[in-house]
Amino acid sequence: MGGCVRLVVEVIKMSRAVLLTLVFCLLASCLEARTWYITPDGTGDAATIKAAADSAASGDTLLLADGLYSGAGSKSINIPEKVLVIMSESGDPASCIIDCEGTGTCFDVGGWYDYGLLHLRGVTVRNAETAVHVAFYASGFVTDCIVEGCTGRAFRVSGSPGTAYGQLTIEGCTIRSNTGHPIFVGFRCTAEARNCVFYDNGGLLYLDEEASGTLRDCTIVQSSAATGLIRGIGINGIGLDRCIIAFNDAMPVDTPSDVSISCCDVYGNSLGDFVGKIAMWEGKNGNFSADPRFCDLGSFDLTLEDCSPCLPGNHPDGYDCGDVIGGLSSGCACSNALQETTWGTLKAMYR
Repeated sequence: MGGCVRLVVEVIKMSRAVLLTLVFCLLASCLEARTWYITPDGTGDAATIKAAADSAASGDTLLLADGLYSGAGSKSINIPEKVLVIMSESGDPASCIIDCEGTGTCFDVGGWYDYGLLHLRGVTVRNAETAVHVAFYASGFVTDCIVEGCTGRAFRVSGSPGTAYGQLTIEGCTIRSNTGHPIFVGFRCTAEARNCVFYDNGGLLYLDEEASGTLRDCTIVQSSAATGLIRGIGINGIGLDRCIIAFNDAMPVDTPSDVSISCCDVYGNSLGDFVGKIAMWEGKNGNFSADPRFCDLGSFDLTLEDCSPCLPGNHPDGYDCGDVIGGLSSGCACSNALQETTWGTLKAMYR
């Protein structure tokens, strides 16, 4: 019952209105919700994650024991017309791993005129083409997860003219070593990432016509893209708040639309920092360009030195951003020397 209450709260917090019928159905289903216990060796309440998802009723929870899940029962997991929570028993994504072995979509939420809602928590999804696909009318919440090694789009949100549009929220996740822009947002769909860390990806966020994307309290480093880390076509809604965008081999933003950006540190990117649509915001609205001073960028320890300009009270212009800039807080004492560097130099040293 507690998991259902948390999921209802997440629904209410979503960035656009959710149909009341979906909320009512969720509340009703929680009254008789079941928890399915799943193990990697198939000795749980169902043989595989896919089998449990197929059999589960709306409002149920799939609780995954730690270990490695792979094979046909660990991908192409469809969630149409139901609400499911899928979470690790330990809450540690490094201990509960779903390996798609290089092919397929792991979780497919919703479909043509099918309402669906997935809350995925505390797992690693790796080596999929797409980790989570949210289709028309559907919603996805991904929290405290690791998503890595995806060869298509790590996250894909679909929309189509004349229908409702998918919505995705990612919170507290590490998104790393994925090919292409890991978040693809389709026509009129929305996606939001909060308190996330992105590194070693082929971009960051791709927005189709009239799609919206928001990044809050995120760290984005050492990623590459031919154009922009954030790429938009047509008219988009793009918001950046308290983010670090540093040491990437790409322009930070490439879109014809205006961008809302506040309290962001944009620094050391090979194709420029405050350029293009964000050029006007340098030195304004709490934005600045300074070395964020990661504890150990070469080892991808992206916590911050105590003297980082991204910590409260250290803003180079004295601006009060209200909280830490980026996805991680302080993790080490201040080093003695500050050395200017570039993404290309760092890549040559560590990769």
